[in-house]
Amino acid sequence: MGYALLWIFANGYRCLRGTDALGMGDAKLLAALGAWLGWQMLPLVLLISTTSGLCYALTAKLIFKRSLGRAIPLGPWLSLAGAWLYLRELL
Repeated sequence: MGYALLWIFANGYRCLRGTDALGMGDAKLLAALGAWLGWQMLPLVLLISTTSGLCYALTAKLIFKRSLGRAIPLGPWLSLAGAWLYLRELL
């Protein structure tokens, strides 16, 4: 479910813009997180990871004057969101 969701998004973006927006490693990571956490947690994983990445981008813009057009890897944010939700379930 996680892989299919990001695959559809990546291919749709490629068709519209003609450039890649997402590496397929992110889709594989989301698929693995779906296997560990259950597919029901995937929307929450995506929400937490994209919100965290957006906060990072805005902070980098304000503090380091980085461009908002600069690409930010999604994988680290997916990993952090998945780890946090997994640990939350254990406790």
